[in-house]
Amino acid sequence: MYSGKEFFNDQRWKEARRFFEDASVLRPDLPEPALFLARIKLAQNELKTSLIHLSNLQTRFPKNSEVILYLGYAHEKLNYNHNAEKFYRRVLHLKHENQKALLRLGAVLIKLDKHVEAKSFLESLTRKYPLYSVAWWNLGIVYLSFGEMELAESAWQECLRLEPENSQVRIRLEQL
Repeated sequence: MYSGKEFFNDQRWKEARRFFEDASVLRPDLPEPALFLARIKLAQNELKTSLIHLSNLQTRFPKNSEVILYLGYAHEKLNYNHNAEKFYRRVLHLKHENQKALLRLGAVLIKLDKHVEAKSFLESLTRKYPLYSVAWWNLGIVYLSFGEMELAESAWQECLRLEPENSQVRIRLEQL
């Protein structure tokens, strides 16, 4: 597993796949090797295949929050945002502080035009986790949708403070 994770982190998909396939044969009782195989499919934009693998994995491990998280992510990438929202909320029901689910849920709420809920959620999230630059970015988007330019600018300034090299934030601030 360790070598597979190293190859995965280096985006060496073929080598990583080989290690995770071996690990899934040796330890079919663990979700992690199969989850990494599905994540490789996600990374390679084989979204439908990944979704099938993740759905099968969820059947075997129905309360595994990581499986549910990536199932939500696969739905989000396929623009099935209502489904993605449900999966992210399930993850948070299982693990209230799952950082990835918190961040993804904020983004999905924006995509679903649930701006009032997104605003409340993201304001709470940035108070609780002030170092989440993506949360500040998304909060700026929500503020902009309400025409609250000063608040959008303030949120994006905070995002830029956390990620000074983020050119996307600089462009948005200049446009503002």
